[in-house]
Amino acid sequence: MNFSIRRCFYHVMLSFLCFPLSLSGQGSFLTLKEWERNTIDKLVSTIGQERWFSLLLKSRNLNKMGNSIRHVPPLQFLAFVVSRPHLKNHLRTISKDSLKWSSFMSGLSSSLRKDSSIMLQTKIVDFASFLRLDPAPLYRLIHQRRWTEFTLYVLNHAR
Repeated sequence: MNFSIRRCFYHVMLSFLCFPLSLSGQGSFLTLKEWERNTIDKLVSTIGQERWFSLLLKSRNLNKMGNSIRHVPPLQFLAFVVSRPHLKNHLRTISKDSLKWSSFMSGLSSSLRKDSSIMLQTKIVDFASFLRLDPAPLYRLIHQRRWTEFTLYVLNHAR
C-alpha cells in the first residue's frame, strides 16, 4: 500500500476511533442508551466486515458515528463490544488486520492511558465482574500501561 494512502487511512480510522477520556459519572456497564448500542454495533460491525478501501469511502459516515459516541467511556465501550458475540467476533477480525488494529488501538490506548488512575481506583472491579474476568491480570496490565495486551486479554478471556 502506498504511504499516502496508508497515512490517509490512519487519519480516517483515528478520527472515528478516538474514545472519550472520562469515566466519571457512569454507573453500570449496562447503562448505554439504545441509540448508543446501535451506533457502537454499526461502527464495530462495519470496521470488522469492510476492507480498508471501503472504510475510506465510508469515512464521513463513520466519523459521524464515532463523534456521536465519544462520551461513552472506553471501559464501557469495550465491555459492550466483548459482551456481544457478533461484536466480539468483529473485534477479533479487526485484531487480525494490522492496519485496522493499530488504528483501533491508537484511539483506545490514548483513552485508557488517560483514565488509568480512575480505572485502578473505581471501575476495574466492576468491569471485571461484568465480564466475569479475574481483575488481577487487568490490574497488572493497567499498571504496566500495556493497553494492547489489556484489550487482547479482555477479548480472549471475557465470557
